[in-house]
Amino acid sequence: MIYFFALLSLPIVIPIFSVETCRAYSRKMIALTDFSRPLRYEDGSQGGIPQFFADMTGWQELTSRVNSIANTQIAENKKGIYILTNNYAIAGALKFYGKPGISKVISPDNSFLLYSPDQLNMRTIIYLSKDSPQMVDRLAKNVKLLGKLSTENSHINGLYIYRLIIPSLAMKQKYVMDRIKFYPDYGKK
Repeated sequence: MIYFFALLSLPIVIPIFSVETCRAYSRKMIALTDFSRPLRYEDGSQGGIPQFFADMTGWQELTSRVNSIANTQIAENKKGIYILTNNYAIAGALKFYGKPGISKVISPDNSFLLYSPDQLNMRTIIYLSKDSPQMVDRLAKNVKLLGKLSTENSHINGLYIYRLIIPSLAMKQKYVMDRIKFYPDYGKK
């Protein structure tokens, strides 16, 4: 019996099926057992597939869109473009799936803090955030919303892609504070 139940739960704990098959399997298992806990996400919402699997989806689409936008921005500006996000997973996906040399991915989060500049002194930034356009509008002299991701079941769903030209003092302070918040002793001897 133990092996039978372990075999039935295997697709819920290890992503061995495609997203669609996993979603259908999850629906059937919930209908049979009325146990939906594996589909409850850390933010309390209910997904169609387990969160650990959902968190693995959407990375290539995100990277493709950001690379396309970065290519356009580089062609327009003829200067280096930086991609900034406060999310370590997004920064990691962009580095892993991205093309080398297109843009520099920076983040004040986790190990990216060590490879990111201490200050935002660049002119143009592609900023990836879930912050609303009203919140981001004050972060640069010129803010343009370039897109919004819509990826079902992924935590990058609803991620905005902005172009910031000439970051404001508020943005520069936010960046420094995010660095300090993650690693309070960074730079102290």
